[in-house]
Amino acid sequence: LMILGLAIIYSFNSHNLAPSANQQAVTQLIQKNSLMIIEVICVAPVFEENIFRRCLISFNTKTQLIVSTIISCFVFALAHLWGSPISQPLYFLEYSLLGLGLASSYVFTRNIKYSIMLHMTYNFIACLPMILMMN
Repeated sequence: LMILGLAIIYSFNSHNLAPSANQQAVTQLIQKNSLMIIEVICVAPVFEENIFRRCLISFNTKTQLIVSTIISCFVFALAHLWGSPISQPLYFLEYSLLGLGLASSYVFTRNIKYSIMLHMTYNFIACLPMILMMN
């Protein structure tokens, strides 16, 4: 569902919007040092999932679970939009939906490794054009 939702969001953005500040920063890092691709695909998801899922989501009560999951998605989106113009609400929707998909995998399995692997897969797919363009 997350991938379907993201595909729908991407279809609305017919390349009219500049890439988010997060995407621009990732692209610049990889262009300067191709080894940064490892950080983007392997290291960042481990760090981010432990912060945004393991630390923020509470399983104490059903209410806490719902509220903390929403907060987790919101904070994840804001962290990825740092420096992006507020006039790009599609990016907020994109990162929130991604955060919801990642949070759902953690909540349903109660195991952080699944959201980490899903995040790594998403980052790999997002970086695939850059990987294919490397010499």
